[in-house]
Amino acid sequence: MSDKNTPLYKQIKDYLLNLIDENKHIPNYKLPSENQLALKFNASRISAKSALNSLQDEDLIYRLQGKGTFINSNINSHKQFTKHKIDKESTSLNKDIICMLVPGIDSRFAINIINGAKAYLESTNFKLVLMITDANQNKEKDFIRTSLDLGCKGLIIFPSDNQLYNPEILKLSLNKFPTVLVDRKLEGLDISYVASDHFNSAYQATNYLIDKGHTNIGFISPPPKVASSISERILGYEKALSSSVGLRDQHKLMLPHTLEDRISSIKNYLSKNKDISAIICEGGITGLNLIKIIYSMNLTCPNNIELILYDNEFEQYMDFLPCKPIVIEQNPYDIGYQSAKMVFNLINDNSSSENIIVKENIIFDH
Repeated sequence: MSDKNTPLYKQIKDYLLNLIDENKHIPNYKLPSENQLALKFNASRISAKSALNSLQDEDLIYRLQGKGTFINSNINSHKQFTKHKIDKESTSLNKDIICMLVPGIDSRFAINIINGAKAYLESTNFKLVLMITDANQNKEKDFIRTSLDLGCKGLIIFPSDNQLYNPEILKLSLNKFPTVLVDRKLEGLDISYVASDHFNSAYQATNYLIDKGHTNIGFISPPPKVASSISERILGYEKALSSSVGLRDQHKLMLPHTLEDRISSIKNYLSKNKDISAIICEGGITGLNLIKIIYSMNLTCPNNIELILYDNEFEQYMDFLPCKPIVIEQNPYDIGYQSAKMVFNLINDNSSSENIIVKENIIFDH
């Protein structure tokens, strides 16, 4: 019987190896399906699929779409045939791992977070296993369960934006499993996080524009969600306006989901708010399109509209832009490094949750 501490992936594989050993002389013996294995071991389908894929890679089984999984009839003794592979795999699986879940790797921000985490863990006995959730909460749930099935010692999670908490993250919090959230904090959950100082960066940026004499300052961003840092930026913007005498009007635009709809909403926003003389906006594609739209309306920056954009995702295009906006730059490498350090400490010290706020830089000149 498998040890309870053995990762579920390995338990499933060992179970299948025994079935193969017992039934290898039966031609085309059919093995349990992914769903059946997941139910039997109370595991995720990903864990069951990983075990089956591993056996298929070793030529112990073959799979026919729509028909099932069968023992390879050419096997004489699977234990002799795969002994060196099993030993090698066991050695690898016995290494301590930390799993890191990120929405994607299509931005410099995410890549630098990953690089920061890897840099810290290189000096430890832990290996970083990266999982891409595609900003999909269902995938995020599956990968959290899979990480636990694999026997990971700790989790670093860059949560997907969603209106509701991921229940798997709630379970991690309740079970005191070593977990660190990246660039997010979930109100009401006792769970560690490392995040940028979103409130103060927006507050300082807005005050900078107020000090320059701007009285109608716009703010463009995706809508705030439960697991989003956007709400803190909005609060910083609102606080700066409310603290300044005579500046009560807020010109917020919460962007729709698709790029086409975002472009349309920005055009309408600028057409209806012709008195706006400065805008704080998220960077990336949205920031680039904002600049393009401003110039298409025969306006210029900063003469007509002064821009402050979040994150320098467009640095490679800077020399080709008609203007050079002020940039609020986060420190993703440090966020990743501090996240890995924090989860390492949680694993080894069994310490209580803690939070780290990483300062952002406002770059006025490029």
